[in-house]
Amino acid sequence: MKKIIIILVLVFLAGCGGSDLTFTVENNPTYKDGEVTEIVLAAEDNEEVVTGLTLSGEIDLEDSEVIDVPFTDNGDGTYSGEASLPTSGEWILLVKNKDNEKVEHLIRLQVNEE
Repeated sequence: MKKIIIILVLVFLAGCGGSDLTFTVENNPTYKDGEVTEIVLAAEDNEEVVTGLTLSGEIDLEDSEVIDVPFTDNGDGTYSGEASLPTSGEWILLVKNKDNEKVEHLIRLQVNEE
C-alpha cells in the first residue's frame, strides 16, 4: 500500500483573534474503488490540542465535484471524517470551523491508490 504524503499546509485564511488554530492530517487516506477513506485531522491552538470544535470539510480535485466531509470530534484533539473519492491524485481539503466561519484552512494532500 502506498502512503499518502501530506505536501503542505497552504493557507491560514482569516480572523481568529490571536488564535493559531492549525490542522494536520494524522493518517494516510488511500483510494480504493468503491470504498470510503477515513481522514483524521489533529487540531491545535498555540501547540495545545483543541477539542469541541464543529468541523466540516470540502475535498476538491481539479475537474471533479466537491465532496463534503463532516468531521466528528474524537475527544482527544482529533477529528474523523469519511469520503468516497472517485480517484487517487492530488486533492485539496478545505477545513471549516463551523464555530467561527472565518476560520478556514487549506490542506493539499496526495492520495495514492491502495
